Amino acid sequence: MNHYFIGIKVPNRVAMTLSQWQQHIKPYVSYRGWVHELDFHLTLKFLGPVSEQSVAQLEEYLQDITVPQFDISIDGLSYFGKKSNREYCLHKFNL
Repeated sequence: MNHYFIGIKVPNRVAMTLSQWQQHIKPYVSYRGWVHELDFHLTLKFLGPVSEQSVAQLEEYLQDITVPQFDISIDGLSYFGKKSNREYCLHKFNL
């Protein structure tokens, strides 16, 4: 079963900046998979494994929700997960 999340896509200019940071830290940090520039997002809720039926219901419900523009700044970088196998990079945000 696939794992899912609810997220907000970041603007292209933000994705490009995050991608540049990612390229800068790649030589120093080992991750299983790096995020493609087009896939950067702000995760609102990690859902974990979800049935295809539930995914279809969520997509139907979420398609009508709009997110107003808001400002956000990145205050630093950190990680979580095992130090030997860092799977996620956490960006500390200020709204």
